[in-house]
Amino acid sequence: MPGKLKALDGMTAYALSADGRRVAYLLNTRDIGEKQPDGFGKLYMDLMVQQIEGSSPKSIWRDGFVLSPAWRPDGAAIAHTDSDHNLVVSDLNGRTLWSFHPGPAPSAGSIVDYINEIRWDPSGKHLAFLMGSPIPRIYVVNADGSAMKVIEFRGLFGVERDLSIRSFAWSPDGRQFVFRSEAGSKCNYLALGYKFETGNFPCIYSRDLSTADADGSHLTKVTSEPDYEFGELFWIQ
Repeated sequence: MPGKLKALDGMTAYALSADGRRVAYLLNTRDIGEKQPDGFGKLYMDLMVQQIEGSSPKSIWRDGFVLSPAWRPDGAAIAHTDSDHNLVVSDLNGRTLWSFHPGPAPSAGSIVDYINEIRWDPSGKHLAFLMGSPIPRIYVVNADGSAMKVIEFRGLFGVERDLSIRSFAWSPDGRQFVFRSEAGSKCNYLALGYKFETGNFPCIYSRDLSTADADGSHLTKVTSEPDYEFGELFWIQ
């Protein structure tokens, strides 16, 4: 393992390249070369790449925080985030191709600029990501990081500005999005102990499954009733 890392200290999040030949994943590691006051090594998260048939893992990015990797369709670069909430695209040698901070200026304790999902469109010409709190929205940038815009979803009654999107995926032709948005919640208002301890009542949130064109038009609800699914979405061709 690179950098005096303790092997297999915890893997999270993986992504296959479009050709299915390589896998990228996040490896939680403690570098024993940087001991902390508690006696343990400094905690890092490495973005690793290797061949699926077996090869030496290669670290192409190390930081305190990295989001789930997203392969560019040509397999030559990976989009991710860093601990400063920047959106970053790195090549397979770890060289930064571009990076910028898409949200408002960071401030202590703020999560308004937190990016929590990244998706390339199938052509590799655009990159979409979820950002924002308490209402995450889909943003799209060009493949070079330019011309960022928020997607305003429009149904029969105009722009739906209050959609709180929790997961999304591109269609195989890159012309549409499918996404889950919060529809409602069931909260236990009798759990006062939980409320006092956390500041919130325990709630289960339901979600609508919808599709729309990539420019936000033709918003259509797929599910007739909200459901409680919350996992990752995949659009099957």
